[in-house]
Amino acid sequence: PVPVSRFGTILAKLIESRLRESVHAFEVHPANEPELVDTPPEGDGWLHEVKFDGYRTQVIKDAGGIRLLTKRGHDWTARYCYLAEDAAAIEAETFILNGETIIINEAGLSDFHALQAAVASARRHATSIS
Repeated sequence: PVPVSRFGTILAKLIESRLRESVHAFEVHPANEPELVDTPPEGDGWLHEVKFDGYRTQVIKDAGGIRLLTKRGHDWTARYCYLAEDAAAIEAETFILNGETIIINEAGLSDFHALQAAVASARRHATSIS
């Protein structure tokens, strides 16, 4: 089976639509969940992505700044402080990026346990300085 998602196409249309409407504050949008199929569909309307072992994340930049949200809408910006810094450097007034946050190990594979440890460490650090 192959995980398939059309989130890239939908996300591009959403961004285009929002920018046309001059919306300055984005909200969390439900992430499209991949569907397990035997063979990937064909045609220009599909975008295929590799299934990584991580956390689905939306990075939002708007008039309110940078926010990194989980697929359930929880704000994990403090836990992903390095990603937030990288997102702030993107030269665009507004955007929504939807993808998988992962850590890649020495073998070049996504390492979920390392990601959990990094998120837990960032959470402890954010709590200790608050």
